[in-house]
Amino acid sequence: MKNRILFISLAVVLALSVGLIGCGGGGEPEVPEWILIGDTVSYTGPYAIFGGVASWGTEAAVEDINAEGGIYVEEYDTKIKVKWITVDCESDVNKVATLTEDLILNDKVHFLGGHFEVPPMRQGTAMMAQEYGIPAVFGVGTYEPWVGMQAAAAEPWTYSWAFGFSIGTPAVAGDYREGDPGYLMMGTWLGALDAAGAETNKKVALFALDDPDGLGWYQGFAGAAEAAGYDCYRAEDEFGVYPFGTTDFTSLIQEWKDAGCEIM
Repeated sequence: MKNRILFISLAVVLALSVGLIGCGGGGEPEVPEWILIGDTVSYTGPYAIFGGVASWGTEAAVEDINAEGGIYVEEYDTKIKVKWITVDCESDVNKVATLTEDLILNDKVHFLGGHFEVPPMRQGTAMMAQEYGIPAVFGVGTYEPWVGMQAAAAEPWTYSWAFGFSIGTPAVAGDYREGDPGYLMMGTWLGALDAAGAETNKKVALFALDDPDGLGWYQGFAGAAEAAGYDCYRAEDEFGVYPFGTTDFTSLIQEWKDAGCEIM
């Protein structure tokens, strides 16, 4: 469903940016055979649980759109079918920018995006979208890490539009989700925690991957859990944040056990 909603958003971007597809030197514009959308996908590697799985929704959306004749483009007064061109980035953040640039220069895609990835996997996409002036619409999962990455960018990402959900940041005034905690992960998580928390000593062992996404979850959960009366072990120095590729957690587990943590 999220990926189908994405293509509604992408259709709006198409309507606003149709000039990017290309016109002839005069007279009637030549109708492109396809609207080309390119994206890097984590088909393999540790993030395949996101990209590799979520991509099926985009593929289904493309099939549905093309079955109806494509997306109507006012510039040409006709529907144009969509082709989603993807390449496996192997869950490697260092490959995304180069592969995205190749999609732009060699595959001549008109737009970028199409599915859900964790925020770090979208930095390279946003950078290339900005450099080449290519509109990009994509899923980033959590709002807070994505906003943090945007703020740290050397150049504002004015060609990228991201969708996802918040860990704990409430919707702004006027948003249809305003005042509805069901749209926030934090309320769901604290509800589940409180259901069993009274049966424990409320000492929590937190762990997360050492990347923008993991740190966003770690910091958000630690603050909310402590405000709710839980003791998050050594959260002030981010104990339990581990580097990419870690497979042996023995030392972390032993320290949590020694500290008497009963919630992980």
